[in-house]
Amino acid sequence: MRFDTSSAAKIIKRLRFLTVIMIVWFRLINAVFKAVWGSGEE
Repeated sequence: MRFDTSSAAKIIKRLRFLTVIMIVWFRLINAVFKAVWGSGEE
């Protein structure tokens, strides 16, 4: 089997896409958590 660069590029694109989604989710959850925690403090 030969190494296919086009399939590797697809995998890299998919990984980058997943990484972006993870960062967005983390920021969203962090913002919600801070909002809930902040309102609970006051």
